[in-house]
Amino acid sequence: MENTVQGKDLGELKERVEYNITLEEEDRAFRIFQRLYTLKRNIVISALFGIAAASFAVQIIMGKGDNISWGLMAVCIAFMAAVWINQNRIRKMLLTALEVLKDDRYILSVYEKGFEIETVIPQEDVQTAREVNDDDDSGDEEVMSRLKPPISSYRFEQSGLRLVENAEMYLIFVTKETFHVLPKRALTDEQKKAVDEAFDKGFEDKVKL
Repeated sequence: MENTVQGKDLGELKERVEYNITLEEEDRAFRIFQRLYTLKRNIVISALFGIAAASFAVQIIMGKGDNISWGLMAVCIAFMAAVWINQNRIRKMLLTALEVLKDDRYILSVYEKGFEIETVIPQEDVQTAREVNDDDDSGDEEVMSRLKPPISSYRFEQSGLRLVENAEMYLIFVTKETFHVLPKRALTDEQKKAVDEAFDKGFEDKVKL
């Protein structure tokens, strides 16, 4: 469950990083997600349908098959193809949806007991919102509070958190369906050292690829 308490309850601030995520990085991150959480399932499903298709093929080769055998073999092969086509389709749909967010920036604040991730709202977006609602007397802070998503705040101790790291990025899994991406290119050497130390102490479930 997402922790809604914020920085003051997470202990000492260890590091704060502002960054963006490119579509290429989103693509690589989602491929890692699929490798970790859907690849095995897809292989198992493909193997089962492959075995079934092979059994029908044997019947046909031995002359014991009929039109039903041909049809069922074709269905099994179609299901095998659909498993992998669907995986690629989902990834492409995700990247299309993320296209509108490609210029967004984020701030990761790493604390002693957890971390927070917030979205940076450009001032021009605030101004655009003010112009759209030109009869609104609200100040910039109130307008921004409407535009800005709530800060995502997590404790290291909460159930389900998992850190996956490779040479290019950190992936912080909140659940098997939800994760945050932190590109290493956005960190200075000092920031990377501080983040590594905090993550090493904080995350119990860590995977290096």
